[in-house]
Amino acid sequence: VNQYAEEFSVEAEVSDQLHQIVEHGFEKQRELYRRKAAGEISEMELRRLQGEAKAEDREAIVELLGEEGAEDFGEILREEGARAKQEAAQSDDGGKQ
Repeated sequence: VNQYAEEFSVEAEVSDQLHQIVEHGFEKQRELYRRKAAGEISEMELRRLQGEAKAEDREAIVELLGEEGAEDFGEILREEGARAKQEAAQSDDGGKQ
């Protein structure tokens, strides 16, 4: 969120709202995993509910940033996710690659 806000000169209020959407999304996903682990929902229900939650989050982000802004934000998330995976892999193998 911070990188997007800096790169696209987003106002503080919009950045705060984006943080809230993302954090709420994480909370929903954690709750779904908790429910799956507790046996409250099946794997199929988990996947369906995850898809619904993701669609709701995307809708909220599009409403806040517009379609193009949401695409830009998604691209930054994908780049940051890939970077985090690479760093985790490097730390797991002692930095060898």
